[in-house]
Amino acid sequence: MPKFGSKNLETLRQPLEDKVVTISRAAGLLTFPANFMFVAAMNPCPCGYFGDDRKECTWGLGMVQRYQGRISGPCARWT
Repeated sequence: MPKFGSKNLETLRQPLEDKVVTISRAAGLLTFPANFMFVAAMNPCPCGYFGDDRKECTWGLGMVQRYQGRISGPCARWT
């Protein structure tokens, strides 16, 4: 998920909460039902080993926190 821009992910928040999506064009507005479940995954850090007992993470704690901070709202944090 952190590979997507924050603006792109935030754009999905409104349809998830309201269960509708509105398309605005010069010809007018159209509203469609949008009751969906968004499922995504991410590694705990860019190398994928933060918190692993068998292999050491190659990223510093500050970089890991910045990486995880790209996802807003309630989500699991590994730090």
